[in-house]
Formats: sequence, structure tokens, C-alpha cells
Amino acid sequence: MNTFDTYIHGTPRGHQIWGAEKNHDYINQFYNHDLQIDDKVFIQGDICAGRSFYTYIRRQNLFDVEGRPNAFFAITVSFNRAYCTNVFKLYKLFDAVYNQLCIGPIINQFSDSEKFIVPDFKVAHSGNRLTVEKIQLVLHQKIEELIVPYLTAITSGDTFNKAKRTFSLLDVDSPAFFDLFQKYSIIISPTIQSSIITYENISNNLKEVMLQRNTLLDTNNKLQLEISSLSQEKKSLSKQLHTSHLSTKKKYEAKIDQLQQDLNTITAERDTLKYKIDEASISFELIAEPIQKVSQVLAERFSEKYQEKVEEPTDSKASVSKKTFYKTWRNWFRYNWFNSMLLILIFICCCTILITVLKSKNTSSIFTEIAPAQIEDIKSYDITWEEYSIDIKDGGDNLRKNKKYTLRIMKDSNVVKDLNEEWEVWVNNNLMNQENTFLIPSDCNDSTVKIICIINGNPVKDRICKIQ
Repeated sequence: MNTFDTYIHGTPRGHQIWGAEKNHDYINQFYNHDLQIDDKVFIQGDICAGRSFYTYIRRQNLFDVEGRPNAFFAITVSFNRAYCTNVFKLYKLFDAVYNQLCIGPIINQFSDSEKFIVPDFKVAHSGNRLTVEKIQLVLHQKIEELIVPYLTAITSGDTFNKAKRTFSLLDVDSPAFFDLFQKYSIIISPTIQSSIITYENISNNLKEVMLQRNTLLDTNNKLQLEISSLSQEKKSLSKQLHTSHLSTKKKYEAKIDQLQQDLNTITAERDTLKYKIDEASISFELIAEPIQKVSQVLAERFSEKYQEKVEEPTDSKASVSKKTFYKTWRNWFRYNWFNSMLLILIFICCCTILITVLKSKNTSSIFTEIAPAQIEDIKSYDITWEEYSIDIKDGGDNLRKNKKYTLRIMKDSNVVKDLNEEWEVWVNNNLMNQENTFLIPSDCNDSTVKIICIINGNPVKDRICKIQ
């Protein structure tokens, strides 16, 4: 009893089968073979109805006798209740039969394609025999001799209708292959790289990846230490800044209070002097009129007493010359010393009051000009900077080289303006820029950037970013 059957099938002009008359339902499925397989030649292995089938298929760039594409040629061997454990040798047998017996009588082979030269397998002859009969004779002899000793009983159900698994020809005949052959439909490709080589390549790649991983871990540990150190430094600087801020705030608050007290005192003194000046002005106006009257009376008295010593003009009193007027007053001061002293004292008092008023006005104006500017400068420190943040426009904690960034101060998602802030951009403890825009050069080898915002010469906020 034969333990195996052979089939020659394909599409020289339509689908044709030459061989055993049974199991054609399985053989017919190759007429609609899987076009998604890209290999030019491969073996498909299945278990169907308790038999194992191994089909050698040639299909890429194969044309039928009329030149239509997508033709195929196949050789199938079926083992009853057994499967082959030397598939590599079976593939070599199929390949030798195809190249030695099929090329020429049935198919012509070109540099980049193959083509059927007969419309029917029964037309092809090799000598005085049909080519397909000669192929079957050779297959039966060689399979009986080379393959039958490697048959093993099937212990599983059908697999032809299950998912396909692809193996390299170099990986067949292994325990894993035999186990999967009884669970899946198998595709055996001579072009796929061996899993051993793939494993070695993956192992080598894995070693490289592990080395890179270890290097990256070391770098990460160093960066973590650096980050920790920078965090501690940041905390220390923030604490110093906070302490300095409180100290400066208290210092200038005390100065502001003292200046405000001085301002209040000077304002009070100014108001007092102004009140005194107003009183003196009123008193001066009250005194001026009696003095004028007294002067007139004294002048009249002097004129009567020393009438004989003064040369009177022949005209009326209204025509008295200037010389006579000055002479009259000189004589009045000479002979009325009490009145003269009184007038001198009044003049000295008026001058003293006037000088005091002028000094008071100058002092008040100077303080008014200086104090507001000092107070405005001092108040610039009186800000809770924890509510503010440094924003990098079009950037974040990770910055790229050769890209321009703009710095600004934000509060509650709003840009804060008119702070008159200054900037410092540091790379590896080197000052790179002092403007609100900066660009990291492409040849920069540093990993971090430190940005500091300065108000009135004092750092108020800072931010540290990484360089990608």
C-alpha cells in the first residue's frame, strides 16, 4: 500500500492537475493561491483529513502560455497519517526535479521571468514519454528512497484552514517546527533569514542597546546629582534672596517712615512759617500806614522847627526841589535819632522774616523733588515675586539649539510690563546674553541654561532649562 501520493498542477492555460485522483479539493485551493506571499518559490505544509501535504510552488513573474501574469506551477506530495521530519531534503528534491525536468519541456526560464510553453501538461514530452509521467516516476523513486525513512505519525487534527506561520528553510526540522506544523498552516521560505542568525543579530543589537542603556543610566545618575546640587543651590539662593528682600524691605520701610516723618515735620514748620509770614505781612501793612503818617508829621514838625535853616522857594510847597527834599530828610535823621533807630529796627525785622520765608520755601521744594523719586525706587522691591514666573516664548523646560527665544515676566497667565527688568542668560557658569532674547549656538556642548531676571540691580527670579 502506497504511503504517499504525488501531484503536478498549475495554470499553463487554466488550472490543471496531473496525479492521484483523490484529495483534489485540497489541491484545487492553490488555484486561488495567496497573492500576499512575495517569495518567488516556497513550500506550503498542511494537515488535511489525516494526511500531511507539502506543496512546492513557483509563482512570481510566471506567465501562462498566452502571456497572462499570475500563473503558477506546483508539485505536491501527500503522506498518509504521517508527516516528514526532513523537510530540508524534501525541498532540495522538489527544487532539483523542477530545474532538471520541468525547465525546457514545460516552462521556459528567462533572466527575470518564466513562462509556460505548453497549454496542457499532456503535450510536454521528455524523449518518448510524457514529461509529467517522468516527473512522477522520479518523485516516487526518490521519495521512497530519501523521505519515507523520515516519516512520523500525525497526532493532531487539520491545520490547512488555520493561521499561517512562516519559517526559514534553515530552521525546519527542529522540535519547534514539528510542534508548530501540527498546529498551524506552515510557509517555508528559502529567502527568509534563519532565526539563529536573527537571534544573533538581535543579541548583538541588544548588547549594544544595553551598553547604551548603561551609559545613559550613568549619564542620568550624573544629571540627577547635578540637578540635586542645582536644586540645593537654588533653594539656598532663594533663601538668601528672600532674606535679602526682607532685610532691604525693612531697611527702606524704616527710611520711608523716617522720611515721611521728616516731611510731615518740615510741612508743619512750613505751614507755621507761612502763618507767621501772613501775620507779619498783616502787621507790616498795619504798621506801614502809621509810620507813613508819623513820617509826615515829623517832616512837618521838622519843617516848622528849622524853617529858618531851609531855603524855601518862592513858589508853592508842591514845587520843592529834590535837593531840598534830601536835605530835609538828612536833617531829620540827624536831629531825630530816636525816630531813625525805630525805622532801622523795623527794616531789620522785615528782612529777617523775608529771609526765613525764602529758606523755608527752598527746603520744602528740595525735599519735594528728591523724596518721591527715592520712595518710588524703594517701592520697586516691595513685590511678592512668588506670584510671578519667567516665561520663554515658544519654549519650555527643554530648549533647542539654533532657535531664538524671547523672555518675559508672567503673572496669572498675563504678561507683566513696565518693570524695567534686566536679564542674564548663563550657560555652564558663563554669561552668554544680557537681553530679553537669546539663541543657543549649534556648537554648544552644555546641557543646561540658567536665566536670571534682575530688577534695580537685584536678582528676583531665576529659571533653569535643559538643552536638547
